[in-house]
Amino acid sequence: MSNDFNIVFGKNINDKMVYIKLKIKGEARRKVLCLSFHYAEYDMNFPYA
Repeated sequence: MSNDFNIVFGKNINDKMVYIKLKIKGEARRKVLCLSFHYAEYDMNFPYA
């Protein structure tokens, strides 16, 4: 069983929202992969902000 998980968040850069998706991989030695980043096509919801 894999303990991989994705993190999705947004960052406002020069008045444009950027969508960022990271994947945390691995068991003992975690690795971070950037899966995607681009200008957000839709409004983003930040439930914990």
